[in-house]
Amino acid sequence: MHSSGFEFNKEKMFLRFNGLMLEIIEKSTGTKTSKNTHQNYKLFQLYHDEFLFRSYHAYSILKRMRSLKENVLKPQFERLKPHLNITDETKILFSSFVTREYIYFVLPFLNTLFILQDRIMLLLKQHLNIKFTKPVQKPEETDQSFKWRLMSFRDSIQKFSGYANNNFKILNKFPNTIQKLVKDYWNNHAKNIRQYRNLDQHQYQMYYHSFYSLKPKEEFVLYLPDEITKNIKLHEITYNKNIVALDLFESEFRAFHDFVESMLKQIKVQPSEIQPGQSFSPLEGLLKYKNGTLLSIMVIGNEALTFRISKNNDLNSEAKRTDLKSIPNRITSFNWEFK
Repeated sequence: MHSSGFEFNKEKMFLRFNGLMLEIIEKSTGTKTSKNTHQNYKLFQLYHDEFLFRSYHAYSILKRMRSLKENVLKPQFERLKPHLNITDETKILFSSFVTREYIYFVLPFLNTLFILQDRIMLLLKQHLNIKFTKPVQKPEETDQSFKWRLMSFRDSIQKFSGYANNNFKILNKFPNTIQKLVKDYWNNHAKNIRQYRNLDQHQYQMYYHSFYSLKPKEEFVLYLPDEITKNIKLHEITYNKNIVALDLFESEFRAFHDFVESMLKQIKVQPSEIQPGQSFSPLEGLLKYKNGTLLSIMVIGNEALTFRISKNNDLNSEAKRTDLKSIPNRITSFNWEFK
């Protein structure tokens, strides 16, 4: 099972997305397919597995940030507070190696959500068997101009922004209900979060406004800029709205999840829990690593599931035998200690 499986099942998250893969499997079972169809199916498997992996990556980043804030930074400040001469301050500039650890998660989260937005349209396009027609060179068009237009087309079909802005009319290929969901999500959520990511990547302006807030609530906060536009200058960036990064990130991840599940509901995909042993990563390269046999170990809590996979993929082979063994696993998380 994906590491995401247990928690996503518990939280009822991305279950329709998981049902999408099962629907593809059911449609292909017992049918003769062409070589090209088989290759597309394997690509879909890879995208599906990557999507679940990255979804859980974003989810786990938020859990880690919340844990650092509530279980580490809060106790740390409370120990310091009796020794502070606080008068009328509403916030205190607060820095420690743990605040650095907290801030390190910002760009990975933004990048991961950025990638997920791009991937979902590729998966949906493939599932709906949507084909795009490449641009052709116009009689009056120069070779260089056509080259750039072709590159722009290829770029657009790989990016969520290309679909949201309907570049080359690519969004028109999707059902009307999907088109509306894409545009609404872009205008209300995706555009904003992608602008934060671009600002962080290109101007490094996301890390200077971290404080321990005293009013209206005592908590560690990293504030985000109020509004970001494509060509905003450094001196134009303001922080007057007190947008708390973690609160916004949690809200945006939920909005993305709901957007994905809503699209799949529109095309009648049924929710399905992620099952033990369910993984679609291609193993061909790994199987050649040790003369056709690969030992696999999955550690969950204090239990380990070990099994071998044979190169000939024979379900009845001894190499497919599984054993559930209890092992001493004392490392379950990182612990922070302050003295």
